Amino acid sequence: MNNSILEYFVCPVCKKSLQCRQNCDIIETGVLFCSECGRDYPVIRGIPRLLPDSLMPILAEQLSEDFSSFSFSYPIKKRNYRSDFETDDFIKKQISTMTAFGYEWNQFTEFTKEFTHNEYIRTLSPFPPDIVKNKIVLEAGTGAGIFIDWFDHYDASHIFGMNLGLDVESVNKKTSHLNTVTIVQGDIFHLPFADKKIDFVISHGVIHHLPNPEKGFQKLIPAVKDRGEIFIWVYGKDPIVPIIELLRKILHKIPKSITKTLSWFFALTLLFLKIVYLALNKIPGCKKLAKQVPYKQYAVRSFREMQCTIMDKLFVPVVNYYDKPELESWFKSAGLKNISITSRDGNSWSCYGIK
Repeated sequence: MNNSILEYFVCPVCKKSLQCRQNCDIIETGVLFCSECGRDYPVIRGIPRLLPDSLMPILAEQLSEDFSSFSFSYPIKKRNYRSDFETDDFIKKQISTMTAFGYEWNQFTEFTKEFTHNEYIRTLSPFPPDIVKNKIVLEAGTGAGIFIDWFDHYDASHIFGMNLGLDVESVNKKTSHLNTVTIVQGDIFHLPFADKKIDFVISHGVIHHLPNPEKGFQKLIPAVKDRGEIFIWVYGKDPIVPIIELLRKILHKIPKSITKTLSWFFALTLLFLKIVYLALNKIPGCKKLAKQVPYKQYAVRSFREMQCTIMDKLFVPVVNYYDKPELESWFKSAGLKNISITSRDGNSWSCYGIK
């Protein structure tokens, strides 16, 4: 972590500025502390770990060896502040999501440039891919980090990539060659970013996995500068959703060590549809029929990328689906202007607004 970007961070609990105990330009291992509430946060492998009280003990267990080297002024065991919306059920879902995606994105780390660029272009459509040019970008939920290279390619001035779980480890390694990138472990509901510092906030495929999606969306707004932009991509409602949900409610409880194998078998369905779609496209007079093949958009993906898609839909604890009026109401209630809610593939939504 570069010390020069410390001005962008705040304590996720009291929202006051953070300071560093070390006087150096690059912080690989260290502590950031809040002079207001006394909480301190570790920087481990160059990643600031800025989680709220409800999740910090979980991280301390997951990285027990790393945490043992720190002497915290504010003991982890005494961090018990809860926001009014953090019920036991809410926190349980947050921990499950943190664990599920931490596992998934450390398992699926490599994607083809063709796939990542195609996904980037399709997600941001109808906006140009260089919408991030010369802007400070926050990606709230990077997943495997498939967009970060493209933010850099299209000349974003700086990119903050934030994940809730230990998937920050793989993303940090993947982006270590980019001087314009800072990876942060943080929570959307307790956003560790100062108000009005970010030009462009994007959350791709994340909001619909939150225990309270609308509140999560609302928590992103303060970080955006006046006249800055926010963009989210979320699942839409389609006829197959009830079937997916029936399977997910059973499958997400399965041990993580088994889910990878099961996702391989489910991905065979997408592979079959890909083969049918590509075959029909090659047969004269069958192109109209090819367009009727469900999930044909996945035809550009490798089998491993399809497997990852299955993991994302069937083996996670929380998924929500939306229609256009509901999303429009979010953006209008937030006071955003120039609102655009665009359908992608008929089963998801790309949503944009200006603060």
